[in-house]
Amino acid sequence: MAGQLVVMNTDGIALTSDSTVTVNGEKRQNSASKLFGFSNEHTIGVMVYGPASMFQTPWETLIQGYKSKLSEPFDTVNEYAEDFLQFLGENEYQDFMAEANELVYAEASLYSLLMKLYKDLTTMKTRLYSEEYMLLPQGEFQKIYLQHAEDYLDNQIQLMDDKDFPIEFTACDYEGLSAKYAEKITKMVFRTFEFHLYRIEWLEKIIHLASVSLIKKFFNKLSGVIFTGYGTNESFPTMCVLSIDGKLNNKIKYHIRNRTISHSTPGAIFPFGERDTLKIFLTGIREEMISSIAPFLKKEVNRLSAILAAELKDHLKAESDSGVIAAELSNALMQIHQQYQKELPHYERKKFSDPIVGFVESLPVTELAYLSESLLKAAILKKKLSKSIEMVSDPVDVAIITKDEGFKWIKKE
Repeated sequence: MAGQLVVMNTDGIALTSDSTVTVNGEKRQNSASKLFGFSNEHTIGVMVYGPASMFQTPWETLIQGYKSKLSEPFDTVNEYAEDFLQFLGENEYQDFMAEANELVYAEASLYSLLMKLYKDLTTMKTRLYSEEYMLLPQGEFQKIYLQHAEDYLDNQIQLMDDKDFPIEFTACDYEGLSAKYAEKITKMVFRTFEFHLYRIEWLEKIIHLASVSLIKKFFNKLSGVIFTGYGTNESFPTMCVLSIDGKLNNKIKYHIRNRTISHSTPGAIFPFGERDTLKIFLTGIREEMISSIAPFLKKEVNRLSAILAAELKDHLKAESDSGVIAAELSNALMQIHQQYQKELPHYERKKFSDPIVGFVESLPVTELAYLSESLLKAAILKKKLSKSIEMVSDPVDVAIITKDEGFKWIKKE
């Protein structure tokens, strides 16, 4: 994964991207173009992040092909993004929409889904045994586990059924894919799951969960295509982000996000790809720190309430008061923890994000370019000092887009 950054205010947009290509977690030395300008007729720029290709076709090839077919400018940036999606489904690169690509994507996704279910059930059984039912006879414990496991499976099915279908997908797609991949899912279950983890009667439920998740769930290796600039009817900068997951039933599986600068939101910074260092700059703390601190504090709150309840036990008049006091202590301390969780984002915005965005709002567009390049280079330095695989590196490309002058390179390596 590499690093890209979009910085916008009411005057224009700055786009910055590194040129590293990563394959299977390893950096390739040759550079790649990830930032593209269009002709002067189109006040638009495109940037890609994530995998360098989709179905073995480089994004650079697809975007250059799309540029060559464009004629009249569109009224909105969103229309450019939608037209690009249509191009992907109809372009001359036959390999891109080949049936074989769907099979590869579907099999990899189904395997990932079923492996997660396998790990969840295995973890559940281990936890139940070690925490609650170690002393039960094996047969009784197995019955209890199977009930918990089926409840979990039903809950996962309900959660997935409640999700909306992605754009252009319907229940008809689910029915077709469920029939198409039912045998493959069954074989994966037989090959992966030990029989003590499930009942054979659950196969229909597992096939349903896997099939509906295949359509509705988005996976981690998304390809991102960022359209940003101005449509002919737009006075302020707009960004449209396509997150493309794969292909099913001869349809592109994607979701789309739009961000627009306005008088009420006059400035914004959007990091993509390598986000860690950039997020630290914007929030003052690493996401990993937040995710590790929260469960630690919750655990300590629970431990503290148990200690206080035990200390107070000898001072209570009635034994029955002990449970009441323990429950009240636990509830009061948990409310403190929940208040911390609630206030942390407000503190981040007040002390870090809002002042930075306020500064961005007033910068000339050329200064936006220098700011975005500096932020990305900070991420480069951070990665170079770490022991992890180098995911972001020099050189970087920098461009700006304004309503009057369109796309303009500030730095092109």
